[in-house]
This record gives sequence, C-alpha cells and structure tokens, in this order.
Amino acid sequence: MGQLSPQDRDEVARASVLPLPDVRTQQVLWYMVVGTMAIGIFVFGTMAFLLLAWGRGAEAPLALATTALGGIVGLVATSPGRS
Repeated sequence: MGQLSPQDRDEVARASVLPLPDVRTQQVLWYMVVGTMAIGIFVFGTMAFLLLAWGRGAEAPLALATTALGGIVGLVATSPGRS
C-alpha cells in the first residue's frame, strides 16, 4: 500500500469495503435476530418450567432463556452515549 499513489489507495479502500445493506435487508436481519432470540426464550423457558415441574434441576435451560432475554433487552435499550 505504501508504494501506491494516493488515487490508487483510495480506489483500493473503496473496493475493499462492503457497502451498507439496504433498508429491507436490515429489516430482515433485525427480524431474524430478534425472532431467533424470542424462540430461544420460549423453548428454553418452557423446558425450564417443565423440568421444575418434574422436580429436576433447570439451571442450564433457565440460563439460556435469561441470556436470550437479556440479548433482546440489550438490542432495544437506548445506548448510554445517546441523549
């Protein structure tokens, strides 16, 4: 890179950076991430409930359900840097 001209450096930089996805793609990705976490909450929450009802330990599925819930809360929470 050091031997390239400034114009060539700019061209290489533009060619190597992925463009931002369009709004529709961002929306689909957002739904996929949130939907996957919501399914995780439901599946592991139900599993934890059933294990507790049967008198067994439910630490692992309960930890997974609460982790997915924390992920959703983290996605919708306001960033500390924003007013």
